[in-house]
Amino acid sequence: IGAVVSTQVLSRAVTFLLNVLIARLASPSAYGLGFVSLQLLSNLVLFVTKEGFRKVALRQPESQEELKEAVQSSANLGWAGVVFAGLSSIPLAWYWVYSAPAEAPKSYTVSVVLTAAAAVLEGVAEPFLILTLAAQDFRARAVGEAGAIMARTVSMLLLTLALDDLPL
Repeated sequence: IGAVVSTQVLSRAVTFLLNVLIARLASPSAYGLGFVSLQLLSNLVLFVTKEGFRKVALRQPESQEELKEAVQSSANLGWAGVVFAGLSSIPLAWYWVYSAPAEAPKSYTVSVVLTAAAAVLEGVAEPFLILTLAAQDFRARAVGEAGAIMARTVSMLLLTLALDDLPL
């Protein structure tokens, strides 16, 4: 449990510091677009995948004989969530692009597409997360989540540095 907690604390601390750096580098409007509008897009794409499919997939079978079959069907249900995320990202991204605020930078469309693609990519991890949760391997979950959070934050920082007007 100590490794899980320390991994979470370390990843949250580094993420916080990188987010502060991004906030200092980005303009207030770009920061607002990136951390409100695009985060909302990502959360909407992943909502049903994470809340709906995960909750159904993690229901426990009544007997031990059904356990192996239940775990496999849970992972399969997780892949259905990936398909749903992919299909829902298209109309949501279209809406985000066509309802862009007037002050949105030129690269807003690219940001929306990258955010939608990143949300679908995050959805791809869902079947593996379901298997990890079913096996009650909390250390693997903590390490995986910490790595994903770090990769996302470092990517945002690098894109902020590379493209001045990219609202991430």
